[in-house]
This record gives sequence, structure tokens and C-alpha cells, in this order.
Amino acid sequence: MENDPASEVETRILPARRARSIPAGHVLDSAAVCKALKDGLGIEYFYLHQALALELLRTNVDVALSTSTASGKSLVYMVHIMRLLVNEARKKEKERGRILVVFPLKALAQDQLLKIRDAVKELWRGTSKTAKKMVDVAPIQVDVFDGDTDKKDRDRIRKTSSVILTNPDMLHLILAQHSMWAGFLSRLRFVVVDESHIYKGMFGTHFAFVLRRLRHVCATYGLIPNFLLLSGTISNPRAHAERLIGRPVELVSREFDGAPLGKRTFVIWNPALHQRRDGEPMKRKTLPEAASILCYLLEHTNLRGICFVKSRVVGEVLHKLVLETLRSRGPRAEALEGSVQNYRAGYKAEERRKTERMLFANQLRVVIATSALELGIDVGGLDFTVMLGFPGSVSSMWQQVGRSGRRTKPSLAILVATEVTADQYYASEPDMLLEAPAEFATLDLANQNIARNHLLCLIAETTLSNQVANDLFGEHVQNLLVELEQEGLVSALKMSAVHTQWQPVESKHATENSLGRHAFSFGLRSSSRETYTVVERGSEEIIEEVDAARAASVCHKGAVLLHQRESYLIISVDHATRRAVAIKPQVIRYYTEPKLETSVLGLHATAEVWIGGRGSGGLLRFGTVSIAETTTHFYKMKHFVSSGTESWGFDSKLHAVDFPAHQFETKATWLGFPMSLVTEFYARASSDFENAVEGLTHLLHSVIPWVAGCDTSEIKACTVGMSGMTDGAAGLPAEPSVKATATGSRGGVSNLFDRCVLIYDACSGGSGLAHTLFMTSSATLSVARDVLLRCACGPSRCPACCHACRARRSPQTSAARSVCSSLCSSART
Repeated sequence: MENDPASEVETRILPARRARSIPAGHVLDSAAVCKALKDGLGIEYFYLHQALALELLRTNVDVALSTSTASGKSLVYMVHIMRLLVNEARKKEKERGRILVVFPLKALAQDQLLKIRDAVKELWRGTSKTAKKMVDVAPIQVDVFDGDTDKKDRDRIRKTSSVILTNPDMLHLILAQHSMWAGFLSRLRFVVVDESHIYKGMFGTHFAFVLRRLRHVCATYGLIPNFLLLSGTISNPRAHAERLIGRPVELVSREFDGAPLGKRTFVIWNPALHQRRDGEPMKRKTLPEAASILCYLLEHTNLRGICFVKSRVVGEVLHKLVLETLRSRGPRAEALEGSVQNYRAGYKAEERRKTERMLFANQLRVVIATSALELGIDVGGLDFTVMLGFPGSVSSMWQQVGRSGRRTKPSLAILVATEVTADQYYASEPDMLLEAPAEFATLDLANQNIARNHLLCLIAETTLSNQVANDLFGEHVQNLLVELEQEGLVSALKMSAVHTQWQPVESKHATENSLGRHAFSFGLRSSSRETYTVVERGSEEIIEEVDAARAASVCHKGAVLLHQRESYLIISVDHATRRAVAIKPQVIRYYTEPKLETSVLGLHATAEVWIGGRGSGGLLRFGTVSIAETTTHFYKMKHFVSSGTESWGFDSKLHAVDFPAHQFETKATWLGFPMSLVTEFYARASSDFENAVEGLTHLLHSVIPWVAGCDTSEIKACTVGMSGMTDGAAGLPAEPSVKATATGSRGGVSNLFDRCVLIYDACSGGSGLAHTLFMTSSATLSVARDVLLRCACGPSRCPACCHACRARRSPQTSAARSVCSSLCSSART
């Protein structure tokens, strides 16, 4: 392989594992189901975890199944569905139960549809003609119901389908129109939540409330379904499942995983450092080396696999680089171009389905993908996984690794380390990475903004008693109900001295903003349902739809949108219609990255704690923050060729952007520094303390995902000038209009240094991550200090620990290390 000899390569062999199985006949009492499994699917045995889960489901309890990727979890719900259908077939048609399967992505539902239909078909085929006649079994309908479902099919699916596959977003809207679904919901007996580990943070919190609404709506029809939750590897599968559905569950955990595993070769590939341009810090040739690895696998092996990238832009750039590398190696290599494809959210549904089909049919050798392919879409038997950068969590890493080498097949996993903190930390300690426990999946059920929205939905859907409200939303719901009553949105109907019913206040004029339509006013995955549409000038063909949260980064005038190997230049944007027009230049050798300015409009602390003794360590506060994020400029990331080496680097010239600010309120944790710590710092260091704070901010933002089990995009960080901030008890608000990008004065506040580290949830209302940081600050600081001590960098400008690319200053590692060590020392005393 043509890699730089200075690259560091560590290899570990993970041994194969034998299967632990039980004959299907020992688990199932239905001969029809056993026959269908054997004749149609070739299954005569269940793995241990499958058998245990099926036995629990037979007793009508809620079950959480948490085992490794590709361990056959989906077979559990398929078999239980078949078992239920056999039992229900002996009932009259109007009494037969219904089944709901919820997937996080539409693609997953489409992928599983044919498999469930095939299983049901085999069950139907295996049922004798006499039995069919006796029980009047009609052909069982299995359908997908999502945003892509044809309108002419929707009424039929609602009325006749026994099994419906959907996603959280559609279920959210179904509940808002549940009277149209009365025939289905009144007979709903079984709910499957697939890939339940995905439901964390803001999205997971939304979905937890959707599931509570589902439970309550079903209860009003007199039936409460059982749940099966299928999860990848996380550290708290039982607790997470119980918080999702709001009920106790029985857990089948990883220790009972009976699926076999083939031998896996795990490689950690740390590209060599090189000086890209004068004045810039040392960088690693990550993209060229990743392209070289993929080209080698294409040219010299018959292996097939996936390369996971962490952003859409990186995926597009890597795809281009792989194709250019193949073209440079002659006709034989160039002929492999068609076997490489890119895959990500943002592409049209038909483009993604085509790539999935081609990969499954062995028509593609390599797919470069974002985490959109991390989940269980069946893409056939793959041989390798390449990860361009640590995915952000150990759980996600094993999900990605598990996409190749299914069952007993040997596989290859390569982690190509970038220069960021997590990658370099684990590159220096590969065994620590492979032995690290999976992260906890977190939900923030106390999130008032999210709870309020779903409470309004639920009251619009059905009347709600105080007792049920407390059971579903927690005790804090009473304060929310009072607020909603004061706003004239709901009213309380006193049924007795202790019993109150809540109902919507009917508007005299039905409007789009009426309470009955509240579910349509917000989405589950972002704070807004709005999207920008990018069209090509002339043809008016839609290139891509971009959610409002990303629009400021990729839809401003002058931005380059990368899509399917093509570069489109945005030439105009209409914010009123949310429509951007783009052209496709013949040659464009750069892409763009936004420069974001963050302004803190106000802080309100609700809790505080000193790290160490009061006045000696750091003052950590948690509360609410008002944020304004504005894309003010953008950089051009240009393609450079130096001494025969290709790389991408930014043009330091800033290009102005005119795009509306995104304002929102969220949760934050901020760390202030007493002047005693500052005095101690200057006594032993010659660098600027403000410089150290900036470095610590970048470092904490990098390591928080390890502690909180999230992606770096889910939480943000900046330094904030604290002039005007009072050093009083928790609950005192800060003065408004604190500018995060302005240079703070030295005046400071009372006995606190003027600048602090602010860590805030990236979504409106908060996701619970900032609060996790507040509760685990000692562990986070300890990890941060460990990173600084292990880093082999010089005294300054190290991207592997405390330097952010294009940062306002050049933080010194030694300065950040000094502050971090002082905080950790204070925490121990």
C-alpha cells in the first residue's frame, strides 16, 4: 500500500466466537411457525438471546433486547409477529390484533418490509387449507406508512393492514389524528421499537413523549400494547428502555448474546504529520491516506465494504479524491470508478434506495457513507469497514464495525485517525479503545420545552387527568399545566376535590395554529420543521433539501454544495420562500466552510457548585442561556499540491455572508475561575490566562462526547466575557448581551476572572447533555487532563488537544494543562 512510511499502524486480532443456540421447537409451541421458519427461512435454531427474548414475550411483558450488531435481533420480532398472527387468526376479523413496528429511518422500514412480508407469506403457505377455512384466515396485509406513502393507499392501510411499519415522525402525526386510526389503535397489541439506542438526546426525549402519548391514546380505547425494544450496545439498556416507554422492562443483555462472530482484524492507522503551509499547525494527511487505503482495497482485493465519514462534506471530498486517484493510475484502475458510490442524508430517496440495492446486489465495492448507513439496513455480506475518524462514541464505533463480517465471516476494520483529540488519544492507547465500555444513552425528560409541546398534543388528542399527567410526564407537569391554563390554551375541569380533567380551550375560529394542529408545528429531530430547497438554475431541478439548522452553513450566497461528486455554487437565496438557486461551474477546486459567531444574549443560573473549596477551584454553574448564532463569513477550502502530495487547506481570506441569525434558548453549563486561581497561574506561567481558557474550551468540547456518549455536533462551546455577572446564589440571572466572540475586559466580576468556558446544548430547549456535564464535571476534567498529559505535542498549537483550526487565538498546551491540573487538584481536596 502506498502510504507514508511515517504513518503509525497498530493491529489487533479479535478472536472468533462460537454460536450458542437452542432448537426452535423447544422455544415455540406453534407447529405452523416452526414450519414456516424452516421451509421459508431455513431456520431450525435460535441463538440463546433470541430464545430468551421470545420466551419473555410469550408471557406478555415488555422486553428490551440489547446485543451486538448483526446478532439477529430483528428475527425476534418477526417470529413473535408470526406467533401473534397465528393466535389472532382464530378470532373474528374485527377482533384481531394489530402490530406496529417503529424504525428510526424510512429506509429501515422499507428494508424490513419485504422480509416481514416473506415471513408472513411462508406462514400463510404453511397453514393447511382446512385450517384456513375453519378460522377464515384472510391474506395478512403488511405495509409501510410514512411520508412517502401514496395518498390513495393510506385509507386502505389504516383499515386493513395487520402490521404497519413506520417511523417516530409519522407516529407523532398519526397520534394527532388518532380518530382516523381508531380501528388500528383500538386493536394494537404489540409495538416494536427497533434501534432503540438511537433515541437519545433531543430526538430521544421527543420520542419518549411520543411513546407516552401512544400508550395513553391506546388506553382510551381500552387496550395497552406490549413493547419490544431492540438496542445496540449501550451501558444502560434497561434504564434507557424504561425511560423511553415509561414502564418497567425485562432485559436480555449482551452476556446472553449467542450469535457467532468471525475473526476480526482491527487496525488503527495514524497518518504521518506534515506541515501544510507556513504558520499553520502540523496536520495529518488523513484524506489522502484514507483514499489510498480504499484504492488499494479496490485494486488489489475482491473485498467489499463501507467507509464511514463524520460529515457530508468530508464524504463528498473523499469520494472525489478516490475517483481522481483511480484515474491517475491508468485505465485498469479507472475502470473501477463505477464501483464506488457516496451515500448520505440529503440525497433524494430514490438515489439512496438505488445505492442500497446496488450494494446488496454486489454491484458496488465501496460505499462512502455518513452514519446514515450505521443502522441495520441490509446491504449484504461486507468484508471491511473503514472509519475516517473516531465516530464520537464507542457504541457508534462497534455499530459501524459490525456492518462487516456478519456471522462467522472474517472481517477487517480500519480506523484512520484524524488530528482531533479523541482520535489521537485512542491512537496512542489502542487497547484502551478496544476495551472501553459503551456509553450511556441519555434522555432529558425534565426538558420543559419538549414536554410542553407533547403535553399540548396529548390534551388535544384526549382529555387528561392529573394522575395520568403525573404518571406520563412526571410531577413537574403540574407547573406546566398551570402555565398553559394561564395562557388560555387549556382549561381545568374539576371532577371532584381530588380529580381534575384537563381539556383544550376551543378556539372560535379554527386555524392552522389551533391546538388540534399543534403536532404539525414542530419536528422531533430539530427545533423547526422548515427546510431550504436548493434548485439548479435553468432546469429548476431540486438538487437537495436542507434543514433549517444546516441552511446557514450550506445555503448562503457563495457556498459550495457538494452533491454526488458534483460541486454546485449557490448564487442566490430567498429566505421568504426558503429557496436557494445554484449553478454547476465547469471547474471549482474548493469547497466552503462557514465562520460562526456566537453571541450570548443572557444567562440564568439555577444550580452551582465549586470544584474544590469555595474560591480556590472553579465555579461551575448550570442554567438557561439565550444564544444567537450567525454565519458571518466563510472560508474557501482549497485543493493544494505540494511536492507531489495532495491535500486540502483553507484560504485565510474571509468572505462575508448575509444570513439571518438563529436565536434560541437552551441549557448550558459554564465554568468560572476565581482570581486566586488566576494569580496562582501567573506565578508559574508566562502565557496569558485568557489564552489558557480558550484552549481549555476547545479541549472540553472535544472530550465531553466520551463522557456523555454524544456527537460533538450535539453540544457547543465558546468563551464568554462575564462582565456584569453577579457572584451570588444560584438563580441570579446574568446581564444580557454578553458577546462570546468579543475580547473580555480585565475588570472581571467580584472575585471571578472576566472570561468563562460556556458549554451549551446545540438544540432549542436543551438535550440534557449540558446537565450531564454539570453532574460529571470531575470525570470530564480528569479525562481532559489525561489528554493533555499524554499528548506528545510541543508547547502550543496542537490540534490533538487544545487547538481548534482557525481559532481566534493560538492556545498554548502548557497554559491549558496548568489550568486543568489546578482544577483537578482542587477537586480532590
